[in-house]
Amino acid sequence: MNFLQAVKIYRADDKEKAVELHKQHHEQTLTGLEYFKQEKNQENIQAISRKNLSPVENKAITNINAILKVAPTEQKKMAMHRALDMIKKGTFASKGLPKLVNDFFTANQKLFKDPTKFVEQLFIEVLDRYDLSAKADNGSEENKSNQGIVNPIIVLTQSFV
Repeated sequence: MNFLQAVKIYRADDKEKAVELHKQHHEQTLTGLEYFKQEKNQENIQAISRKNLSPVENKAITNINAILKVAPTEQKKMAMHRALDMIKKGTFASKGLPKLVNDFFTANQKLFKDPTKFVEQLFIEVLDRYDLSAKADNGSEENKSNQGIVNPIIVLTQSFV
């Protein structure tokens, strides 16, 4: 879940009183973080289905799939496949790729009469802003740290006495 979804779920009531942290809180939290970072857990987290994606991400996937067949070159087709994979993984969600794709489709429907021109313009206005090269997802050691969410910004844990 993303941060805003977590905030809605875990938001404290105005009436809720703060309590002091117990002595084992930090140790338990670090244990939880280490468990979270385990490779097996990361593989489970990365197994995302379309029902786990936002409506914006799903619409972007549908939009790209609709024009994938008319890609003018094999290179552009491969870049669009990588864009799809990255949207499914949430790689560029925070950078707005799904929204930009959808906005482009909405604003440029009249260009769709010429599919080649439409795809070219999609690359110029949207896709060329992102690293969709093969090295971005080739699984090399330098990119493994960018896969999944191994280094989370926020991890929610509970500790008990």
